[in-house]
Amino acid sequence: VLEGDVTDRFMSHSSLGQGVAFAPDGDELASAADYFDSSIQVWESETGVRTRTLRYTINGDGARSVAFSPDGALLAGSGCDWGLSTQVWRRSNGQRLLVLPQGPYCTTGLDFSPAGDRLATGNDTGSLVIWSIPGGAPLRSLSTGSVHDLSWSPNLADDLVAVGTVGGLVQMFEAASGQFVRTLPAHPGYASVDFNS
Repeated sequence: VLEGDVTDRFMSHSSLGQGVAFAPDGDELASAADYFDSSIQVWESETGVRTRTLRYTINGDGARSVAFSPDGALLAGSGCDWGLSTQVWRRSNGQRLLVLPQGPYCTTGLDFSPAGDRLATGNDTGSLVIWSIPGGAPLRSLSTGSVHDLSWSPNLADDLVAVGTVGGLVQMFEAASGQFVRTLPAHPGYASVDFNS
């Protein structure tokens, strides 16, 4: 593939697309949409064939973010289904395994830990929650700026979660202890974050 070539266009959602994520093996791609669509679609990366549709909500503004677990077995989606903000499905058959309520707010970012035993979610009121996987128990809740995006460092030794805020800051925390590490004055607008692997 030459740089800049379009390899495929997936006709995915009937409303605004919000988030995308590749499975760790690269075989599938998940996409999320909000408002009237309110679904998460899973696609074969090579062919563009849709393999399943996961209904996120009929009550809120729909799905915003998606993330695969590091082993590829789980798929998590978050958004604005009031009271049912984050949901986790089994990738192989689409079975919903967990619903993680984070209050009547929009969960705007999520990511799995490198070991896949925890899930971080952040919402638009400035709350970062670390959940156990597969149990779904809240392990820690931290105060941040209004979350636009978040990313968990792939380095097991670091155990860092970075939060990109609506105000343009990047905040970093140690996931296990909840200790604040640093703030990066990154952008004048919404900040998105990702660690290199």
